[in-house]
Amino acid sequence: MKILVIADIHLDFSDSREKFIIEFFRKIACKYNKIIILGDFFEFWVGLKNVLFFEYFNVLAELKKLRDKGIEIIFIEGNHDFNMGDFFAETLKIQVCEEYYSMNVNSKKFLFLHGDTINLKEDRFYSFLRLFLRSKFVKFLINNIPAYMILKIAKKFSSTSRKYLYKDFDLKRVIDNYEKCADFDFIISGHYHLNFNYKNFYILGDWFDKFNYIEITESGDIEYKIFYPGDLS
Repeated sequence: MKILVIADIHLDFSDSREKFIIEFFRKIACKYNKIIILGDFFEFWVGLKNVLFFEYFNVLAELKKLRDKGIEIIFIEGNHDFNMGDFFAETLKIQVCEEYYSMNVNSKKFLFLHGDTINLKEDRFYSFLRLFLRSKFVKFLINNIPAYMILKIAKKFSSTSRKYLYKDFDLKRVIDNYEKCADFDFIISGHYHLNFNYKNFYILGDWFDKFNYIEITESGDIEYKIFYPGDLS
């Protein structure tokens, strides 16, 4: 089994990268048995009932084609896309995980997560914010406020979230203190928008400047890769 891992595409409305994302799915992703998405695939998705943003339709259609070919897709929620709703599970047949996903590859234990939860013990503000945004109260508000107002709030939140992401902190120290490191052979995360490997922790970069992805081979080996549009590999 070959596994593809991607993270932090941050697909936005009228996104100029859409054609390259579709090209990646048709040329690269289709060659894998399993695809694991580490969250923030969308710049904004909060599981609005009966609302599907048509701007995402073409990319969602490509995900559906991959599933129809029998490729398993796991979607781990990020801090920009959560409360994914029934659409992913029922229509796309994609398994959604709220925080993490684990599996064995050739007797090696892997943990996959978005990455925004590894510092919750020290970052009390974000811990509260994350819990609040996923609360039943916020879910109720989202589904009872006009969609255009939700979009305005989301754009403001996205800008603030990105600034908060890049505040200075010692990532190696955070990883050293992350208790799950001792329970798995490898941990693969997104969220931090860089390719970074420390001990058994692998962080995967975003899709802004380079189209980064990770390949996990049948033997459990991990390799960072970059997709170049027009690449036929």
